[in-house]
Amino acid sequence: MLASPILRIPLALASSYIAQRSSTPPNPPAEVVERQKYHAKDTSTDTLGSILWWWLPSYWITLHFISFLEIYTILQAEIPILPRPPTLLLPLATERGQLRLSMVAAAGILFASVGYNIRMSAVRHLGRQFTFELSIQSKHKLVTDGLYSLVRHPGYLGAITICCGNVVFQMGPGSVCLERGLWHAALGRVDRKRRCCTSETISGGMGRMGSKDTI
Repeated sequence: MLASPILRIPLALASSYIAQRSSTPPNPPAEVVERQKYHAKDTSTDTLGSILWWWLPSYWITLHFISFLEIYTILQAEIPILPRPPTLLLPLATERGQLRLSMVAAAGILFASVGYNIRMSAVRHLGRQFTFELSIQSKHKLVTDGLYSLVRHPGYLGAITICCGNVVFQMGPGSVCLERGLWHAALGRVDRKRRCCTSETISGGMGRMGSKDTI
């Protein structure tokens, strides 16, 4: 089943918003003393914390630019007076109709939306205790009710679901990455490296789970 490429525009905006909002720290960084309390109990290397400071900006920039490029390409196909994107970015000359909203893409954005709701529910439930830095805060308590009674680490579950959904949407049938050759262009190579870093970030987050449970 195929749908008009115009329908990809609001979904591309939603994809960018979901990724940006869900990866933005909801609270100020944990205090140094609070972080030291945690690492006094767990001396293992925090891989995720060591790469977040440079990974997040690169993640946001490449994701938003790809969404912008997709929206512009769709509009250019509908409004021919707009200049075509340079072949350096999109090497394949695609005929009108190949850019489209497919069932795969729709499923991807739905998957990302589910992950977003899971993660933001976890953020709201933990409140001030939800920080990107591993820490033991003043009056810290273990939360086991609500969503945390069903899933031990809903924040990580939501983040993984968002990443998988956005990859399916941005790289599936009908997308600029697949239909216009963005994946093979210079920007695509940068994005591949960014996605590799995303995989490392997810692995770092999963590696935190065991130590968090122990503490």
